Amino acid sequence: MAAVVPILYHDGVTREHRQTELYMGATSLDLTGQWHFKEYPSGVRRMRDLDDGGWQETTVPNSIFTCLVQAGTICLDELLADPERFTWVGDKPWVFRKTFDLVPEILQSDRIELV
Repeated sequence: MAAVVPILYHDGVTREHRQTELYMGATSLDLTGQWHFKEYPSGVRRMRDLDDGGWQETTVPNSIFTCLVQAGTICLDELLADPERFTWVGDKPWVFRKTFDLVPEILQSDRIELV
């Protein structure tokens, strides 16, 4: 039999209590599906500076490697044959974005948790 070990968060709330809060009357929004991604430009200081283009479509959840293969940036066969050639992918920062509408119940909440 597996034991349930409560995890205490910094605010004193246990994981079990937090999960109960999440499922008892909480409004959730599924953000999987169509997103856009690109390499995070080194000179960007503000979010609006990201709108210069270069965004590629992808689906989330996903890995950056899968995103790049689906976008045609890297070839899956080459990645599988010689993964060391693609270590640059993990060395670069990447940014993802999605546009969505929030229902009033979420906007009027005292507390919003991104999980």
